[in-house]
This record gives sequence, C-alpha cells and structure tokens, in this order.
Amino acid sequence: MRVDLSGSVTGVITTRSAGQGHESLVSTVVGEILERDPATIRVVRADSLTALPSNSPVGSRMAIMLGGAAAGAAKQIKETLIAIAAHNFECSPEDVEYGTAA
Repeated sequence: MRVDLSGSVTGVITTRSAGQGHESLVSTVVGEILERDPATIRVVRADSLTALPSNSPVGSRMAIMLGGAAAGAAKQIKETLIAIAAHNFECSPEDVEYGTAA
C-alpha cells in the first residue's frame, strides 16, 4: 500500500489473475477500512523486477490471502495516520478520531 502526498491510496498486488477481480477485492477491502470510496483506491500490479514469485491465481483461496493482506496493510496505514495526527496535535493516539473529509 502507498499513500502519496495528495492522500491518494495505491495498492500494489503481485498475484496473477484469470479474471477473478483481485483489483476490485483490494479496492473494496481497503476502501472499507480507510472509509473511502473503493473507486478512489488505485490498484496496480507490480512489475516483474519487484514482484514476488506467483504461480497461479489459486481460485477462491486468493480472496482470503489477498483480502487479508490488503486489510492488514490498510489497518497499518490507518494506525500510522492516527499516530502522525496525534504527534502533530501533541496528544495521545486515543484522543484522535479517524475520519475522512466530507
């Protein structure tokens, strides 16, 4: 997962697909956790120089593995954003409420 200076979120996946909708899965999971419209989450595939080896799309198991990885990454981003906000406002992370601008 990447977040750029403008706040755009990009998920980079290394799985192979045979039309299972991996991109939609990642954007939906990340969008739910970060409280953003999934259409605003960009999902791309890593190139062959940076991607991990991947043998096959492995059917429905990929939803569990890829969805879990995307959810974990999105949760880490959310926790990091809260920690940064708490630091900037000189307060405890427990005093920060995560939310998106309307």
